[in-house]
Amino acid sequence: MPVEAVSTASIDRAAAALRAGRLVAFPTETVYGLGADASNPRAVAEVFAVKGRPRFNPLIVHVPDLAAAALLAELDDSGRRLAASFWPGALTLVLPRRADSGIAELTTAGLGTLAVRVPAHPVASALLRAADRPIAAPSANRSGHVSPTTAAHVAAAILRRSSSAAWTRRRRDARSSATSPCGASIVIDLPIRNRTKLSVMPAAASSGPASPAWEGSLPVHSPADSVSPARVSS
Repeated sequence: MPVEAVSTASIDRAAAALRAGRLVAFPTETVYGLGADASNPRAVAEVFAVKGRPRFNPLIVHVPDLAAAALLAELDDSGRRLAASFWPGALTLVLPRRADSGIAELTTAGLGTLAVRVPAHPVASALLRAADRPIAAPSANRSGHVSPTTAAHVAAAILRRSSSAAWTRRRRDARSSATSPCGASIVIDLPIRNRTKLSVMPAAASSGPASPAWEGSLPVHSPADSVSPARVSS
């Protein structure tokens, strides 16, 4: 499927592609993500293959709202307060994964936790609702390379490496070379003894020497101005 400008029809086609086990690149409020059905092991494996990403590096799972997140992971009071304050937005919560979540083991790199995010970008939100399933989506680039902020970046990085990729682009991209905001995302780790780990970092991860606790936490994406650990006020 060629690069498409955003429309109801292109969102529907992208959602159908995800349900069929194909990959879809789409914009978020940070950078472009390379999405796959998070419950489909083969689709998730292709994300790792296309990116050249080490399989010990788990992926962030995107969902449309808090209710969808609660079906996949266990949210305590702290997690619900954070979600109510910052979702939708560039906040990822690392939570205990529910045994009945249906998320592929490769998505979490076999960990008992799940990194979950509710993106604010209207294209991402529309795609999640149309696909009606959780989407595992790191940045749509080769691991270790600069994260993509335009559809052209995605095409250059991914087109030649995937036999099943489809993607949508912002309406602005269809008319110009304008870039996405490329902001920072925040990861908060909640599973252990109500302690919270905050780290401000780009939305996607790359390869590194140690197994990360969540997608995006490898050294190349961990700037010095991080705070760890901190407690959520009650």
